[in-house]
Amino acid sequence: MGALGQLDPMIAPMKARVRNLLRASYYSMAFGRSRILGNALGAVVRRQEESMGCGDVPMAAGVWDKDYSGGRWKYLEGMEQVARYGVISGYIRQFKRNGAVLDVGCGTGVLSVHIVPHACSEYVGFDVSEAAIREAQARSFEPGCAVSFSAADANTYVPGRRFDVMVFNEVLYYVDEPFTLFERYRNHLADDGIIIICSFRLSPRAEAVRQGLEERYKLLEKVEIHRPPKSWACCVFSNARLGNK
Repeated sequence: MGALGQLDPMIAPMKARVRNLLRASYYSMAFGRSRILGNALGAVVRRQEESMGCGDVPMAAGVWDKDYSGGRWKYLEGMEQVARYGVISGYIRQFKRNGAVLDVGCGTGVLSVHIVPHACSEYVGFDVSEAAIREAQARSFEPGCAVSFSAADANTYVPGRRFDVMVFNEVLYYVDEPFTLFERYRNHLADDGIIIICSFRLSPRAEAVRQGLEERYKLLEKVEIHRPPKSWACCVFSNARLGNK
């Protein structure tokens, strides 16, 4: 084996480390912070994410449908997820009990089971996946809360009213412009309303989104949930921006 042949087993791991370093640097220093640097690196990182098959980046509606139909997201109903659903439900009861809740990107409606009817008087959930919404619509609930599910894209959906609570449960890092989308939805939040986000801690994109929101909006409460090997951060934001950010 020649010298180059001996190097072959080392090249792939080195390339992977470089890709991971570039991705981490982009999300920690440029994403949502520097428009010039963000635009320059964003396209490169996005192509790398596609080639790496990253699961924490924006995906087309057809991909979501295929994944839900194939059972990829069935684990979200498992015991390891219950703690964060309980935290979200508890926040709703503590801050806005009996309010109207909008669940953005609700999937199959797993979260609704934990908050209807004990934490809200109205629950509206929507998701880009029609397959997921069909499962959600098949759920049954105790009386006492108006529940509705519909298929819609978070990027174009327009709430028909103001809500007391909005929930982005592992959603924001799946959209192309999370900060723009968050601000748009905030315009449909009651003046004294809250927005709850739950974010996966091991994703550099998810961490960048969460940190960016904490820099831009008033944080009322935050807790980290650890269920090894997974970890999440759940945050409650008021309807108020910080300074001129």
